[in-house]
Amino acid sequence: MNDSYDHNPQKSPTSEGADSQAQGGASSSQPRKEMRYGWLKPVIKPALFLAAGALFVVGLAVYANKLSDRPAVYQGTIETNKLLGHAKIPAVARLQPQRFPRQRPADYEMWTTESGRLRRVRTVDLPLRVYSNDRSQKRLVERAITVWNQAGATVGMSREFFREVDDPGKADFTIDWSGRGLPDNAAGIARLGSGSVIRGIALRKNAADTKLAEVLLQELGHILGLEHSGNRDDIMAPTVHAHRHASIAYVELTTRDVSALWWLYNQTDYVAIVPLRSVRR
Repeated sequence: MNDSYDHNPQKSPTSEGADSQAQGGASSSQPRKEMRYGWLKPVIKPALFLAAGALFVVGLAVYANKLSDRPAVYQGTIETNKLLGHAKIPAVARLQPQRFPRQRPADYEMWTTESGRLRRVRTVDLPLRVYSNDRSQKRLVERAITVWNQAGATVGMSREFFREVDDPGKADFTIDWSGRGLPDNAAGIARLGSGSVIRGIALRKNAADTKLAEVLLQELGHILGLEHSGNRDDIMAPTVHAHRHASIAYVELTTRDVSALWWLYNQTDYVAIVPLRSVRR
């Protein structure tokens, strides 16, 4: 290499040393460029390892959600409970409260009047006071009320939808667990009387608690003015779900249910669903 840079064979040793420095400078220009990024080399492998690990975790979460009996549900939390071997592994993902479509979902009906007008409860009549005639079902009632009240807060309601009371004389409607008056093929029914006055909810206790919780959730949704959804995964679907929940704590609304609720309670042209206390006055 010295020959390639030695353009003056008569140079003194001093000048040759100078040439050696110049040669070194020229030949080290590429290594310097490499050294500029050389610090990345010890970082690349750990970074790739961490990225692969993150992708694996995300993929595992997506897979767990696909295994769920219901698509993404909404109450601020997605919760699934999968049996892996003999261990129960909860997979939890947090959602931001504002993240739901602010529009009426497709194929989602409202409980309209015979003339086709929307029905919903006026804000001034909330909360509706609920009495359950079977105290053994208290946990189910509390869960269903909590779910709808949380959904109401999510869509911007200033008052709770429901509040449980212990005195039937102070209730706006009763949840009757005897099954009286239910059609043979019905798990539950919500009733409105003349003038859209709430007449109550009837349920049949012939299923597991998680199933009953879903049925009660749906009937309370009818009281609020929602009808049926064409999506079988929604709580407001017309048939009992085949979902398997670890407990009633995992029974939730879907994003479509919440969107429908938001849409209905942002309408101003409607017929009021009337609580019983308004009739008693």
